[in-house]
Amino acid sequence: MKTLILIATFSLVFVKGICQTTYCPFPTDSAYWSIEHGYYDATFFQYHCTSTSHYAMFGDTSIQGNTYSKIYLSAFLDSAFIYSTASYFCALREDLNKKIFVRRPTDSIDVLLYDFSLSIGDSFCYQFFNPLCQGYFPVTGVDSILIDSNYRRRIFLSSFGDTQTWIEGIGNIYGLFDMQYVGSFITSLKCFKENGILKYQSFGGGGCHCDNFAPVESLNKNNKNLKTYPNPTNSILNIELNNFLNRVYSINILTSIGQIIKTEKSDRSNVSLNISELKEGIYFIVISDEQNNQWRQKFVKE
Repeated sequence: MKTLILIATFSLVFVKGICQTTYCPFPTDSAYWSIEHGYYDATFFQYHCTSTSHYAMFGDTSIQGNTYSKIYLSAFLDSAFIYSTASYFCALREDLNKKIFVRRPTDSIDVLLYDFSLSIGDSFCYQFFNPLCQGYFPVTGVDSILIDSNYRRRIFLSSFGDTQTWIEGIGNIYGLFDMQYVGSFITSLKCFKENGILKYQSFGGGGCHCDNFAPVESLNKNNKNLKTYPNPTNSILNIELNNFLNRVYSINILTSIGQIIKTEKSDRSNVSLNISELKEGIYFIVISDEQNNQWRQKFVKE
């Protein structure tokens, strides 16, 4: 029986990004969504996390003359996105009319997932969940929300108590491929990252966390104390820490979508890493000490 309307509190992380236009399109590569699933225990008035779904966008494909971004799914109990066990989920594209389409392996045609051109008074059919369009979600509100120093349009839809909230360039706050229902089941977008940068994070709910990523305010501070060179590089990356306090710290190298692929520890202010085994592309180096201070920089592997 549907008895509970999920109420969650959200905190937005403001980071300078690349969305500088009046409309912020969907990403086409190097994006990541972490989704929480859980339930509400009415006896103890607690939310519980039961699993997380992690979607990573990387690479593209061509179908019937259209270019799509490929999305992979990794789903475990409050775990991280794991490349070795991830499965191909769907192809995604955006057209010139601000409509987001997906093509799953079982689909013979595109399926409409979002339409960011909607206004109050319009209605939307969730073809992804209801191919026959036997029910529509009216648009009940439209406003703007500040993310990464830019205002993004936010669209509210509601039908018989089931509500959805879309944000341009991100998707539904209840999950990229999820809907919110009135009842005890929880689904929530815990975080969204683009090019390795955390741009949206929610708190509350069942206790799942946004994996493999420290708060942006911690990662961005004190970057002047971290120096990496040469950049770009094809083999050796040198690391220098200023104001070093002679304590052990961790060195993590992350892909552009936040996957940790190399970890080392050091107690020296100068370290040289051999990164010749990495594929060409953009990476992030994150330094963390025992006092939870963190520094971050981007580098390019040639």
